[in-house]
Amino acid sequence: TTEIYTLSYTTLFRSSIVDGRSLSNRQIAKVYSKWRTRLSWGSDLSRGEIGCALSHIDFYRRVVENNAPGFVFEDDVELTADVECALEKVSSFLSAAKSPSLVQLPGLERDLPRCKEDCLAGAFVKVSSAIGTYAYGVNPATAALLLKVFTPIKFPIDRYGYLIKQYGLEFYVYNSKVITVDMDSESMVGDDRFKTYKGVAWLCYKVWRLIGKMVDNRRSEERRVGKECRSR
Repeated sequence: TTEIYTLSYTTLFRSSIVDGRSLSNRQIAKVYSKWRTRLSWGSDLSRGEIGCALSHIDFYRRVVENNAPGFVFEDDVELTADVECALEKVSSFLSAAKSPSLVQLPGLERDLPRCKEDCLAGAFVKVSSAIGTYAYGVNPATAALLLKVFTPIKFPIDRYGYLIKQYGLEFYVYNSKVITVDMDSESMVGDDRFKTYKGVAWLCYKVWRLIGKMVDNRRSEERRVGKECRSR
């Protein structure tokens, strides 16, 4: 399901993931190219990854139809009180962008840019690689590019490094944490992605999620201590 909220300056899409496991082989074949995926990515995508891609492709289509910047929030995201101000700033930034641009709203400490002191909160930091589709905004030019790239689906939709290098996408991170992500929620995409492999890969995935939570907690504490030091 997709919930749509229209504000004066943008449109928000809060989407539940398409369950790729419920799609028939014929439905999968219409939107997914197995041989092009193997050529460009090196392995097949799981049904969970294909379902996730379809959810975001629907979002891109709606942004093109509205001809205005749009934002998507996946269903494990919680909004903070600061999000509306951030969305207005990001929407203005995307509207002024002269090339296809995407702005990620980080919900985890590890997704915040590791930049110098002059990188102010609320700044837009350009990065060369990133992952995660839980919350971001695009302008119509970006949405049109991504629709073209993912017709058909041929690599994971959250591999931004590949999009940046191969298709010239400009990727920015908004340097403030205005959302939170529930790291304890079960990932249909991640779990399904790794179930196609043997036990070692599945164990590595679980360890990766545990390490991710530990890193996020540590960076959160570092930022808290840093703020306290600067305020003295």
